[in-house]
Amino acid sequence: AEYANPIALFSGDISLCSGAKSAAKVFERAGYDVHKISGISSIALFAGKLGLGLEDCDIVSAHG
Repeated sequence: AEYANPIALFSGDISLCSGAKSAAKVFERAGYDVHKISGISSIALFAGKLGLGLEDCDIVSAHG
């Protein structure tokens, strides 16, 4: 409650195995509106470098 506009920054892809999901829940429970802003995902960047469409890929995470 002492902070008017807190910000949490996460590197990497916030949609895959990220602390952003847990942090959003904490902020929401504290009464804050949460806005997630994604950059280009590492998966999309990698597929683009290989010339692949994501519809042709099976994505598996071994993170953590």
